[in-house]
Amino acid sequence: MKIIHWIGIDDHADKWTIAQFRGNEEKPAKEFELTPNESGYRKLIAFAKALAGTVRIVYEAGPCGYELYRRLTKAGLQCEVAAPSLAPRKPGYSRARLIRFVGGRRVVLSTQASRENTR
Repeated sequence: MKIIHWIGIDDHADKWTIAQFRGNEEKPAKEFELTPNESGYRKLIAFAKALAGTVRIVYEAGPCGYELYRRLTKAGLQCEVAAPSLAPRKPGYSRARLIRFVGGRRVVLSTQASRENTR
């Protein structure tokens, strides 16, 4: 059975917070940050392409536009952009989250960055 790798990106002008989940695992297999510049794009694309199995990437639309989407899809990666108004929110919940679509239903998983807002 092929593994699906879910990559969620919290997209900001100064950094990306990235969480990668394997299949239906509850905790991220890897979490890291990159700077949204040429080097960051190269590292993110190389990381995603090195994963064995299907890779699905999602991030929430925001003020940074769709450059991330354009670059990822141009590199042959599957990327979705979630509308912020459709993302469920909890009081005090960080904007750093992964929205993944499984069998037509939405599952929201927080990334490690949400710890910053709960301290």
